[in-house]
Order: sequence, then structure tokens, then C-alpha cells
Amino acid sequence: RKLLKKIWGAILDFFKLALFVLEVIAVIILGIIIVIAAYSFYYQDKFVPRSHFLEHDLSGIKYEKAFEYFDNKLENFEKDNFRFSADGKVHHLSFEELGVEYDLKKSLDELYSKGHGEGFWSNQWDRLLALVTSNEVELDTLVDLGQVKQALKDNIGTRPLCLKRHRRLSLI
Repeated sequence: RKLLKKIWGAILDFFKLALFVLEVIAVIILGIIIVIAAYSFYYQDKFVPRSHFLEHDLSGIKYEKAFEYFDNKLENFEKDNFRFSADGKVHHLSFEELGVEYDLKKSLDELYSKGHGEGFWSNQWDRLLALVTSNEVELDTLVDLGQVKQALKDNIGTRPLCLKRHRRLSLI
């Protein structure tokens, strides 16, 4: 009879320990789920971590704010024109004259699509992968070289050219 009590006591102790271990595991899993859900909720309308556009980090920035900012920067950059010098004269040529076109919306849409696709689970996976992978996109630009050559020929002539100034788009 004492042996039976010891055996039942050992079995009960084992089940108590197993239940405690399961409770600890459940609390850890619940904590991980809560952290992942909060992280995913935060980035639901923002660029995921490690998102770069024109060498600028857009992590955690809303799409509309980024679009407005870069649209203004590109507009100012476009107004500034390109300067070329030839025969001691400075010539100004616009994006349009040079045949340079860009699509800001397409570029930002491509960057934003990571973590904002159609499937709920694939979005969650993409947002988690964003922590360890880089998401970089350059400005979608089309340059018509024929038009560039023609614009330079029409405005400057056939003499060798030297670029007077070159600027990169930057956050200043």
C-alpha cells in the first residue's frame, strides 16, 4: 500500500511538472505571437524595415509622406535643369529636352509592395524577413539617348562637351 502511494505520488508530481512546463511554453508562444502581431500592426501602412530608396532609409515612413517628399524633391531637381558648358557658354537643358522620364509612383509602389501584398500570411512573412534582408529600389528612369544626343547637338553644337555640374537627389 505504501508503495502504491509512492507510485501515485511520483506520477502526480510528474504530471504537475509536465503541466508547469506546458504552461511556460504556452506563455512564451503567446508572448512571441503578441510581439509579432504588434510589429506587423505597426508596419501595416508603412514601409517595412530596411527599405531604401535613392539611398534613403524609408523604414517606418508612410507611403503618402514618402511620395509627397520625393515628388517635391524631384520637382525641384527637375526645375534646376542640367548645365553644360561649351565655347565658354553655359547651356541649360531640362529633363524634357533631354528625353529623361521617371516614374516615382512605380518605384515607390515596388518598394512598398514588400510586406503589403495580397496574402495575409505572406505579408507577415515578408515583414519578418525585412528584419534581416534589405529592400532597395532605384528611381524608375527612362533615358532616350537619341533625344539626348539631338538636344545636345541642337543646343550646344558638335564641339566636345564638359559637364558643368552634376547633382544627386538628396535629403537636405
